[in-house]
Amino acid sequence: MENNFQPEMFGERIWLRPIEMRDALAIAQSAEFERDPQLPEPVIPVSETAFRNWIASRSENELVWAICRTDEQEAIGTASIRSIDLHARTAETGMGLFSPADRGKGLGQEVKTLILDFAFDVIGLHSLNCTIDSRNLRSQRSVERSGYVLAGSLTANIPLGLGQYADTLIYQILAADWRARNRDL
Repeated sequence: MENNFQPEMFGERIWLRPIEMRDALAIAQSAEFERDPQLPEPVIPVSETAFRNWIASRSENELVWAICRTDEQEAIGTASIRSIDLHARTAETGMGLFSPADRGKGLGQEVKTLILDFAFDVIGLHSLNCTIDSRNLRSQRSVERSGYVLAGSLTANIPLGLGQYADTLIYQILAADWRARNRDL
């Protein structure tokens, strides 16, 4: 999958545009927002340089968008389709909104709808999965509202320190289920 096949996508309140170097600062600054006590602390590098390196080194089988409000250019989050396997017609999705103030307002559902429509109807994928830290109840509810179902888990694979670990939950959604669900809406 070539990254030049990554369109802008527009929803009612948000639009997705391909991620750019200018977004690295917003991503890094998102680590400074007040943390939601329900969400796990990030275990990723949080410097602007680290995010610039990440943006520059993305692979061909990964599409990443900046989530913006329809009337703004500034990124308020990121969304992705990664590990795209065109032979198996599978991939992994992910998304996050930077500020806790933007969460719980349906913006994530709007993003997921755009991403799932693109993955299933444009790329032609058959199955998508996403992985979620088992402590992140908000993300679990969000993907379930989008139609993902719990497919399994990886036990004790997220190191928390001091010999403690958390689980990773694996959610999945099939193209046929997504299409049936959207026919009913």
